[in-house]
Amino acid sequence: MRIIASLIAGGLMTATASAQTATLPDLAAHAAASAAEQARYPAWSQPLQVDSDPILSAREISIQSVRGPNGEAPALQAWASTVAAQPGETIELFAQLAWLDTEQSPWDQLRGATGDWSITAELVTEAGQPLASLDYTDSGRGLDTVAGDGVFTTALTLDPTKAPPLGQASSVLVRLTATAPDGSVRKGSTGFLYSNPAAELTGKFRQRIEDGHLVVLAEATVAAPGRVHLEGSLADLAGQPQAIAQTAQVLSPGVHWIPLRFHGQLIRDLGLVDALRLRAITLRSTQGMPNAIGPVLTDAFVVAPLPLDQLVGDTAAPASGLLAGG
Repeated sequence: MRIIASLIAGGLMTATASAQTATLPDLAAHAAASAAEQARYPAWSQPLQVDSDPILSAREISIQSVRGPNGEAPALQAWASTVAAQPGETIELFAQLAWLDTEQSPWDQLRGATGDWSITAELVTEAGQPLASLDYTDSGRGLDTVAGDGVFTTALTLDPTKAPPLGQASSVLVRLTATAPDGSVRKGSTGFLYSNPAAELTGKFRQRIEDGHLVVLAEATVAAPGRVHLEGSLADLAGQPQAIAQTAQVLSPGVHWIPLRFHGQLIRDLGLVDALRLRAITLRSTQGMPNAIGPVLTDAFVVAPLPLDQLVGDTAAPASGLLAGG
């Protein structure tokens, strides 16, 4: 029996190894094809070969989890309502205690075992400037929509007098402490970006064909001189991401139309000259690190049908340069 088992195991290992080896050329070929497609277009206008929009993915909320001493449960989980907030905006903060090795424990079971926990937080900027001290609540009042569900909530309206300089941003650390009546403590953290961009999109757009490329012009108001970066994505009418473009300019105060170029050959290759929309677009000030990011506008503009004969083709000279400005 052992000999038979060994033969079977050996055969399975050989088959598995063969299958894995067979997939390696496929992966290499796919990577090569992807690189070749990207190299066909300039860096400022690229196809998207993913199901999710990278602009939207960059703004997705993440939950931070920290267990107790020696990995003990429950873990303190914390998250914020948004990745970035601007002066005068209200940011919501959430926390809960959860058992990560199995399904989350019912909150009444956790409270029955340890009593009611209390959760507080200290908010500080990356420079060490205190922003606020907050108490979380699970009372079902205010922003806490359901009492006793185990999700603790608090909120802070960002004080403009403590904002970063115009055109800059600061990372804010939220340091949480959860305490049980028996003295058990869990510490965790989350964070967000306190962003004070010097330019913002107005939500107005228009389009044109220029040098064989689709140009989407985005109106922006600029409060202080400096460099800005605009990034936008195109999707088909079903919402599938198709292309992304970026541009950077140095702008003076006032109202400006910023051109965002999508390469003409790329639009032709997509075969969507009459079915495109601006899926996501965002503007940021780039005077310092981290950048002062603005909000993401979604589905803000539908591209009118494009004249195929006016879009650049394969015979045209390839565009160059990392960013295209106007």
